[in-house]
This record gives sequence, structure tokens and C-alpha cells, in this order.
Amino acid sequence: MRLEFIGMTIIGFTAFLCIEGNTPPTLAALALVYSLEVTRYLKHGTDQASQVPFPPPSLSNSSSSIFRSHDRTMSTSRIQRARKSLASA
Repeated sequence: MRLEFIGMTIIGFTAFLCIEGNTPPTLAALALVYSLEVTRYLKHGTDQASQVPFPPPSLSNSSSSIFRSHDRTMSTSRIQRARKSLASA
């Protein structure tokens, strides 16, 4: 609702400036089309920003498996170091 109000304000302000500034009809039409595009981009950007989960679901499973393999390699290296220290003692 607020985003639509902002969009209507931008369009209304553009129309007001076109009328008060004695803008030629072709440039006024171009300005109004651009103001419509700006409001569309605002809506699209807001939708995209509100729908992105973090982390993305496709990466959450693979990243956890990477962490598990990293933990596994860390534990094997710790075991190897402990064996070496016991063998030298």
C-alpha cells in the first residue's frame, strides 16, 4: 500500500511538473512513461528483496556437507598428529 502511494506520488508530481512547466506533449509523455517505469522497478526490487531466503535452499544442503567433510578432515589430521606424538613418546 505504501509503495503504491509512493508510485502515485511520483507520477502525480511528474504530471504536475509537465503541466506547470509548459512541457511539449512528446516530452511530457516520455516523462510520464519513465515515472511509470520507476514505480515498476521500485515494486520489482521490493518484491525481489523480500523473497530471497538466506542462505538459499539449494546451497544450504551442499554447504553443510562441505562443513562435514571439513570437520572430517580436521579430525583425521588431529588423529594423525596424536598418533605421531604417541609414537615418538
